[in-house]
Amino acid sequence: MSVASAAGRLFDLLTAQGTQFTQYLRPGLTPEQIREIAAPVEHPLPPEVVEFYRHYDLPKGYFYNPDQPTFYGIYWLLGLEDAVASWQERRSYDFLDAREHEWFPFIEEDGNNYLVDMVATPEGQHPIVRTFHGLEPHVEFANLTAMFDTFYAWVSEDVVPVESGHVAGDYEGDKKRVAEIAVRLNPGVAYWTSRLAQL
Repeated sequence: MSVASAAGRLFDLLTAQGTQFTQYLRPGLTPEQIREIAAPVEHPLPPEVVEFYRHYDLPKGYFYNPDQPTFYGIYWLLGLEDAVASWQERRSYDFLDAREHEWFPFIEEDGNNYLVDMVATPEGQHPIVRTFHGLEPHVEFANLTAMFDTFYAWVSEDVVPVESGHVAGDYEGDKKRVAEIAVRLNPGVAYWTSRLAQL
């Protein structure tokens, strides 16, 4: 399944569940628009990121609206303009090492992020790295498609609830089922294997 199909399937499900977030989705950008907006980024955007923004985008700063349209838990999904602005801000932090500058923001909340590794693994994947205050960064999803597939499974299988128009974070769901699904859809990601083993 392509990242656009995986994201579209999730967005359709969230729309049917009445989440506030999906009303802000808008059509994707042209290749020229993507190149122009992403020009400040020092690395080529991963193919999955380009494909996603070819199909979907979000208004700049939409997450400041009164309904607080979070995408997942406390996090909002970034439109390309906001993602590039966040990358530029992270690039200015002198406490980040060079490797961390190779991670492109995709979902965030006040300095906590899910970022796409712009450097591919030997298998050609671009893993999703999570950073959270006080924790070491770690790979949480195998790639962007796997992340959307995992979110879809969590919601569609009623493992992570949708309440009052917002999707709960995985920490509010059935911890064992959350980890089991994530292990299934993200083979080789040690974070979920370790988490499941502790339950």
